[in-house]
Amino acid sequence: MAWAAGIGLATTFCIAWMAHAAEPPPKELAQRLDLARMLPQGIGAAVMMRYIEPARIERPQKAALAFEAYLMATGFGVEAPPAYAARRQGGPIGWLLRSNVDSMNPAGAALQAWKVYQDNYDAGQRKELEFPPRRVSKIETCRVAFVDDPYNYYDAALAAGPKIFSMALTSARYAIDLGRLARAVIVLPAGQRPVRQLADLLLLQSSDRQFAYAMEFTALHISILRIAREGGPGVAKLLMERYAGFLQRHWKQRRCAGNEYISYRGIVEEFNQEAASLEAASKDLRLPRIAGDAWWAVSVDPESYSERDEDLRDLTLLRLKIAGSAIDDVNATSVLREVEEFRPPDRLPVSMRHLQRQFAFHELLRRFENTEWERKMMAAWLYHIAAGRLYREAPQVWWAALRDMTDWIGKSAARRAMVEASGDSAMAAWFRLEALDGR
Repeated sequence: MAWAAGIGLATTFCIAWMAHAAEPPPKELAQRLDLARMLPQGIGAAVMMRYIEPARIERPQKAALAFEAYLMATGFGVEAPPAYAARRQGGPIGWLLRSNVDSMNPAGAALQAWKVYQDNYDAGQRKELEFPPRRVSKIETCRVAFVDDPYNYYDAALAAGPKIFSMALTSARYAIDLGRLARAVIVLPAGQRPVRQLADLLLLQSSDRQFAYAMEFTALHISILRIAREGGPGVAKLLMERYAGFLQRHWKQRRCAGNEYISYRGIVEEFNQEAASLEAASKDLRLPRIAGDAWWAVSVDPESYSERDEDLRDLTLLRLKIAGSAIDDVNATSVLREVEEFRPPDRLPVSMRHLQRQFAFHELLRRFENTEWERKMMAAWLYHIAAGRLYREAPQVWWAALRDMTDWIGKSAARRAMVEASGDSAMAAWFRLEALDGR
């Protein structure tokens, strides 16, 4: 594959560079970096930067390693984990969302790597790397299942310094960006926060899909209120007026099916309480209030995406068989065979087919947990992961399965050894890294 060839060339280049530039990195660091290289590219780049950035090594070494991580994070087909904004509780997407991927964003890792490279490369011998721009997303309609989430991108940009942060700000467009950005700048003193940029973002339009996701999964609301509170009367007036308009404008638009039941009552109450508190602290300040019923749904988009019944029909039937299986050898063997042979609809994207298969094994393990057949079920799941292309074709699904494996292993050395010996090199590398780090 193209990305594999690219990473091979990057690794070869870095090895050749380091051979001439300096001594090899310390054994402990080299061991961890070798394991990180075995992970899915986006995750591997983020893990590499976790070790490279604080490493006490010579500058040419650090520059070479940062260059490699940069190429991994920006390789062909490497994208941020999709943020699903349409889901059914208890279904495959709900299971997927259990796994925190905020710190595994390749865009954030690329930015970190770029900064480390810029700080350590020899300007007389090497050219500068191109600043890794974040792809600007579009307004997502109710017809899609996911939205673009920058995750830790703005945190990484802020840590890289004011110049880089100002460059990263140009990618901010929608409610999700606003939530991630507002949360990131909380660490700055009140007078250094980009209030004007935040206020301007409050004027832009986002879809209901993006708005609902931002209000649920980012710290948009509490961050805006805190920045308004700590910024003085002028900042409070600017942000509170625009935030009120931002909320009411989005609540008046057509909602995606399923979102009509979301209650924003607490948002309204907290906004009005904050407005009253700010007015009490500054007698000349007058702030808007939001009507108690402003958040009620007005209309619903009839073409909204959901986990369609026809897409889930076969999986639903399989889940019913798993749930109804008696805890005995005959039923355990029968339902395991059905899970192993399960084939999701071909019309689904590759990542969604992987998700349904892995979710079926998740349900199987839950059914036979703490029974004499549990180990047999886990062995079958591990073989299925190792024999497929999960970590390449659906890294977020791989990450969700990894969480289940982590929960199952607990503190058992025998279980960890079983997982490491399963044949999935990426999963084995992750657990060896955890053992080395003592996590």
